[in-house]
Amino acid sequence: MGATLEFKEIESKDFLTAVRKLQDDSYSSDPYSGDFNTCHEFYNYTSKFDDVDQFSDWVEEDGGKREAYSYRYGDGLWLFGGWCAC
Repeated sequence: MGATLEFKEIESKDFLTAVRKLQDDSYSSDPYSGDFNTCHEFYNYTSKFDDVDQFSDWVEEDGGKREAYSYRYGDGLWLFGGWCAC
């Protein structure tokens, strides 16, 4: 079992709807697909970072496997990042 670093942009007005869209976009029954369907926790980290670059660097260096993190930027845009199981 390994992990692949994935990022995906979702357009949504709120966090919960963004998570649902992310799950719908990455639905698969394969628990090692390397996509966000392998994540079991979803976190909103918008308030922890000043910009997308800081957020992306943190996910790459410190993000947990099978956890998806989001950062809201712009008007209704969410960037999800995470180490997905493959």
